[in-house]
Amino acid sequence: MSDKIKWMAAMGYIMVIADSFSAQLIEFYQFYMFGYYVNLVTLLPLIIYYKINKAHQEEFIANHLKRSIKIYYWYIAWSVFSGLFFESNNLWVQMVGVAVTWLMLFVLIYVATSCGKGIIQVFKEQSASDKKAMCAKT
Repeated sequence: MSDKIKWMAAMGYIMVIADSFSAQLIEFYQFYMFGYYVNLVTLLPLIIYYKINKAHQEEFIANHLKRSIKIYYWYIAWSVFSGLFFESNNLWVQMVGVAVTWLMLFVLIYVATSCGKGIIQVFKEQSASDKKAMCAKT
């Protein structure tokens, strides 16, 4: 499997991390919607990349992209929940000048670890033909 295919598969995870962390921790967003900070600078490339590659001929890329989007949907759902139930009640913590709800701290940890696992898995996986070649050599 080529490095290009691996990077294309990992790009979904990288974009999810970039969008969630830039909006929540760096507070770089264009508008706020029920707890979800919409950052168009990172959201639009993610949407375009997903629309182009969701039915990619290389199944490896499409599967990892779908997994990364599931993580992103999970992040959006918890962002809205956090915004509706925690931000209005001032249940947030301010660290180094950034205000984040207690729930979003755990959500961001989940997003980072899930995307990190996905990226590691992408670069560890080998194609079936690579595995057969390795077995033939031994």
